[in-house]
Amino acid sequence: MVVRSGGGRRGHPLLLCGCILPFLAGMLGGCSKPERSAPLTQSLAVPAYFEPGPLWTRLAAGHPTVVMAVLNPNSGVGAVPNANLVQAVRDVRTAGVQVIGYVHTDYGRRATDEVVAEIERYSEWYGVDGIFLDEASTTCTDEAYYASLNASVKRTRSDAMTVLNPGTQTMECFMSVADVVITFEGNYDSYIADYVSPKWVASYPSGRFWHLVYGASTSVQMRGAVALSKSRRAGWIYVTPEELPNPWGTLPGEGYWSEQLRAARGAAKA
Repeated sequence: MVVRSGGGRRGHPLLLCGCILPFLAGMLGGCSKPERSAPLTQSLAVPAYFEPGPLWTRLAAGHPTVVMAVLNPNSGVGAVPNANLVQAVRDVRTAGVQVIGYVHTDYGRRATDEVVAEIERYSEWYGVDGIFLDEASTTCTDEAYYASLNASVKRTRSDAMTVLNPGTQTMECFMSVADVVITFEGNYDSYIADYVSPKWVASYPSGRFWHLVYGASTSVQMRGAVALSKSRRAGWIYVTPEELPNPWGTLPGEGYWSEQLRAARGAAKA
């Protein structure tokens, strides 16, 4: 999703941190039912598209359940560093939360040089732990494009994380060019009724997949979405009651947030 911190323009409705879950390498159809062997616990990975201040403080306090946050100063890195965000990133990283920088790719159409320049500025200005590549293509003919971007991310730091966000189920080829793939980003009703997982997803560790669910208006809905995400083998999760146009512009209220932390930590039911 293309959204500035605190608001701004957005792109496709399916937009679109510490210790890190282990990521195993592997080459990523048909559809399958969710696996019965769900992960016992999850980590929260949060699109933190909001201004520095109390919300960033609360984000940091969510560690160790909160493991990753996405930094998005201005629908990307912006023209100059934001001194307040520099400090906010430093504070949450000190608390153990890893921070990755938001860059859109226009579904594989954006010039590689432009994307790489943003990747490098995030590293230079904010010292991020990786990059969130939004508006990702789902066509394997674009695999080389994302392989090149993944290599650019790794050049900033050998252990940097690459997250790819098609916002929907994608082709297995993209598992070779990213550490984490977001295979769902959408509203609660769609997550409950429409989610289908390809067979190949079951061949990878749950830590390779992230689900983002907005519009879960009550804590009951949130807990249901978290439970479903466990059965669907998403090692990363974030659920919010917020709605479009920018569901990532704030954190849920204290009660909802605390319950989500407990739900993500809790063992999945058989």
